[in-house]
Amino acid sequence: MKIGIISSRLLMRRALRTLLQSLGDFEVTLEADSPDLNGRHPTLSGTDVLLVDVDPPAGDVALLSRIREQLAGPKLLLLTETSGEDFELLSLKAGCHGCVSFRSRPELVERILRTVGRGEVWVSRQAASHLVRQFISPEKENEGEPEKLTRREWEILGLIADGYRNKEIASRLFVSEHTIKTHLCNIYMKLHVTTRIGAALYFFHHTSREPSREDSLLYAKSA
Repeated sequence: MKIGIISSRLLMRRALRTLLQSLGDFEVTLEADSPDLNGRHPTLSGTDVLLVDVDPPAGDVALLSRIREQLAGPKLLLLTETSGEDFELLSLKAGCHGCVSFRSRPELVERILRTVGRGEVWVSRQAASHLVRQFISPEKENEGEPEKLTRREWEILGLIADGYRNKEIASRLFVSEHTIKTHLCNIYMKLHVTTRIGAALYFFHHTSREPSREDSLLYAKSA
């Protein structure tokens, strides 16, 4: 996976480069101290994910849309100190794929990069709660109770809500990926949803369980 790094802090750029190189299959294709809003970076072509250090976050929100337009192609992942729910939601609306804290563990950073590299979105618990409130409306609550899920379907739904992909779920449950896809179709029909986002939001709205991920939740863009 090809990664670009934009940060005004030299030590941050060097630390990220060292981390990515230690993971083996990451290649740093761009390293810059600031986004070039007057011209295109010649090495941007082919970059999968662009890590952008925004500090302080509130001062850079207005630039996110311009940066997104200027740096078209790669998925944008923002490096922040403390982003906050409002900033995070604004960044998603501006076209970014998520935010990652400087305090995150290296293994979490790796997982987020791989997630975003697949074209998916990584959001915090607070932002996810906001999305749940938007997704679950009084009208939807009155549409009628969904069909009852089996114990195995609830188990799979919980893993989906925690961000696991079909292949990972199949491995954990010792079944084929085709079996998981069949369960997913049944879950979608029973819950009256059409995407993994809808299924995940349903799960957290209708259960008291906290997400198992310590820092973030993963929502896939597509089924």
